[in-house]
Amino acid sequence: MLLLLLLLLPWAAAAGGGAQRLVSAELQAPGGGVSTVRLPDPWNPRDRDGTWEYRVAFEGPGNPSAEPWGLFVPRAGNRFAVLLNGRPVGQFGRFDGDPSDHAQRPHFLFLPAEDLRPGRNELRFVVQGERARYAGLSSLTVGPAAEVRPEFTLREAAQTWGSFAIVVVSLVFGVIALALATTVRDRSFAVFAAACLFCALRTSYALVTSPPLDYRGWSAVLDTSYAGYLVCLCLFCTERLALRQRWIAWATATLLAATALLVPWFAWGRSAGARQLLLAVMVLYALALCMAVIAAWWRQRTPASRVLAAAGAVSVALAVHDHVLVFYTHDGYGSFALARYSLITFIVAMGWLLIDRYSRQASQEAQLRLQVSQELALKKLELEAQFDRQQQLAAENAHQHERRRLLQDLHDGMGLQLNGLLGLLQRGPLRRDELTHEVRTAIEQMRMLMDSTEDFDGDVSLLFGHIRYRIEQRLRRQSIRLEWDVRLAQPQRVLPAHRAIALQRLVFELATNTLKHAGARTVTLSARDGDEPGAALVIVYADDGRGVVAGAAAGVGSGSIARRVEDLGARLLQQPNAPSGVRYELTIPLPSFESPGAGRSVAASAG
Repeated sequence: MLLLLLLLLPWAAAAGGGAQRLVSAELQAPGGGVSTVRLPDPWNPRDRDGTWEYRVAFEGPGNPSAEPWGLFVPRAGNRFAVLLNGRPVGQFGRFDGDPSDHAQRPHFLFLPAEDLRPGRNELRFVVQGERARYAGLSSLTVGPAAEVRPEFTLREAAQTWGSFAIVVVSLVFGVIALALATTVRDRSFAVFAAACLFCALRTSYALVTSPPLDYRGWSAVLDTSYAGYLVCLCLFCTERLALRQRWIAWATATLLAATALLVPWFAWGRSAGARQLLLAVMVLYALALCMAVIAAWWRQRTPASRVLAAAGAVSVALAVHDHVLVFYTHDGYGSFALARYSLITFIVAMGWLLIDRYSRQASQEAQLRLQVSQELALKKLELEAQFDRQQQLAAENAHQHERRRLLQDLHDGMGLQLNGLLGLLQRGPLRRDELTHEVRTAIEQMRMLMDSTEDFDGDVSLLFGHIRYRIEQRLRRQSIRLEWDVRLAQPQRVLPAHRAIALQRLVFELATNTLKHAGARTVTLSARDGDEPGAALVIVYADDGRGVVAGAAAGVGSGSIARRVEDLGARLLQQPNAPSGVRYELTIPLPSFESPGAGRSVAASAG
């Protein structure tokens, strides 16, 4: 609807029957010649410059003081002054070398009631302009201000304020596109940012009346920006659609070469034909690229190709409209270019592409999350199955390890004891008390071996109670007294079963050695916290037997004791016990009760 309004605006007539459209004037040349011209009267096709004067007649109101009258001038200049019946009404720019250009904005003037006459009135326009700078005079609208001013307001909103909006929007979206290009590393957004900046610079001509440069240089900057804007838009489309045809590169190079040749020719040579040719090349370039985008949409049928094809078609339509209207119709000078609004269509297209890209990424992320969750579920099942297999294997390994231990203990303990008994019997007659002692010792070893196979599940206090119950009976049968001293700060600490079993088997092994080899009368077992409470457990086992004989070979239980210490992740210190016997000090770090520990050193020293 907005584009339709803009297209119809140049031909919109003033509302009401009192307004008059003035389309004819007498033109007086600087040399004094007078001719009748039709308005609009553009200077570019006629290579005019200098100062010319237009005289336009209109019918005034019957009662000039009844209501205010106004004059709407869509386009005039570069600089001009307006006189009503010989008296000045307004002036835009000076006539003493002023380079300003007021031809790019519409103007409205109130006509003084005291200067209006009933019947015929005359407007004089003194117009000054430079050759090929789009000077001239458009058709005029004069009449009651209430009828004429709305036409001016609409034209000013569409042309001046619309241009201002385009400049602001271009700069804002240029910064946004540049930020996107930096964030996502997408070259197409960088190209779009350049297009926005070129568009802002090109559109500023409708707002700037006094150029910051010499008007020739300013004209070159504006026309170069126009070509740069078109090239960047086309590159944006080709990047988004991955168009890699060689002819596109040749067409772009041709446009850039034409720009480099024709822009200086128009800017400094003041040849209107050069700019007309440049604009024709730009229209053909845009049309060709638009066809390529439409063809890509036909092949790809993607949202990106669809919206870019629509934006390109609208932009080319606006460009063709402007080119035909300005250069090939009589009313072209009185209209204004609509191509400046083409950027809006591409901004909408870019917004659509971003929304589509975000939605597709969101959909892909949702699918990826679903896939990952499914894979995690499968992996979880696999890990659970693998864990079960490992647990089963660990149990089997533990059973095998326990079986080997029992076999070794039977071989090292019971086997040795029975072989010794057999040797005594083979030596000769054996006293009854000696035989009784040897058999009793074998039975006690068997009981210790059976006790060591029992599992345990409980806290520290239950563990030590279980140990005391098992070894005290065995020691008492051999007339060995047990001195018990267990004092712990946290007796309710729960131990992992495998650690507790390893600890009880170690104590049973020490008791077995005492029964077999020590000849002791007293065994002392104490337990206490380490130097740092809660950090370690210190267990002392001592007897008053024969002790360790210097130079003697290690007993059969030494290897078993070393294995128990390693299972506990503990440190064992073996020393002589005063005045006789042997003393074992076992230090167990409490964290080792929480998880399986690596083997630590077994320190033994004999005194």
